[in-house]
Amino acid sequence: MVMFCGKSLRGAVQMDIIKKTLMKESYMTIHYTPELIEFMDKKKNHTILVELVEINNTDVEVVDLHIYLPHPNQKEKFLKEKRYRTVTTEVGEVLLPPYPLKIDEEITFELKKFWVFASVRCKGIKI
Repeated sequence: MVMFCGKSLRGAVQMDIIKKTLMKESYMTIHYTPELIEFMDKKKNHTILVELVEINNTDVEVVDLHIYLPHPNQKEKFLKEKRYRTVTTEVGEVLLPPYPLKIDEEITFELKKFWVFASVRCKGIKI
């Protein structure tokens, strides 16, 4: 591993990617569906967490986005320990990972229901 001013080169590149992504947030528009806003009001939780989940098996490696409403204790853990960044919207907050993601100018969060189960789906954020 190459060291750069006391930090790894990978860390310096990652910080550069984070700075570019933060500059992009200034013109990023986030939309919520009415069903999701109603669900968030019902749960009294207006924070959406976008988490990168990696499953590494000997045969298959899967990387996917897991999007959900975090518990307040989880929110603090992701902000302090995992260095997630917060994007404040008119409805609440969106916590984004410090990893490079493909983020479109318009992001839409919507509620997906199957029988009694509910989950949050996103259009505009890709790995």
